[in-house]
Amino acid sequence: MQEDKIMRVGRMTCREAMPEDGEWAPVWATMKALADVHGAEYARLVVWFDN
Repeated sequence: MQEDKIMRVGRMTCREAMPEDGEWAPVWATMKALADVHGAEYARLVVWFDN
């Protein structure tokens, strides 16, 4: 146990982590446009995060 420290897990929802009006907004708009044209089952986003 850590003395004098309280540790807890905080969980975020997808909307909290990446709001629709955040910096990823252009990506969401593009994905919606692709889904509207080709159908949602054919619009996929694959990302790679590398530090």
